[in-house]
Amino acid sequence: MEFVTDRSERDLLEGTSKGCYQAQDLNRVETNTRELAQKIRGMGYACPDFASKLDWKLEELFSPATWPVQEQMERYLENVRTVSAAYGLAPELPGSMDRLTLEGANNIEKALESLALCMENTEKAFLYCGETQAGG
Repeated sequence: MEFVTDRSERDLLEGTSKGCYQAQDLNRVETNTRELAQKIRGMGYACPDFASKLDWKLEELFSPATWPVQEQMERYLENVRTVSAAYGLAPELPGSMDRLTLEGANNIEKALESLALCMENTEKAFLYCGETQAGG
């Protein structure tokens, strides 16, 4: 999984790809959120199913006729909250996607990155039954 957590004011001023929230950002977060939910369920934790949009297109973000509506963006953030809560985490996320700041965008992906790291560490700590553990 890829996470972009280091957006800076310089990115914004120089117009780099990290300086504005684009379709690729939406798709990456939606995909990561979906994959983390599947991993959580695979580890035996309860995680509600949720809708995702994995095919955002650049044109949708620049045409008033197809701009993401508030409901879609609320769902987007709620999905991040849902997977985090399913694993017992409560990350600091923006209250909405309205007037998203660089810090808010970074925090969305930091939340998912932290969740992925916690899950990875949990998997490493699992004990497996074998001769040394079972005495057999």
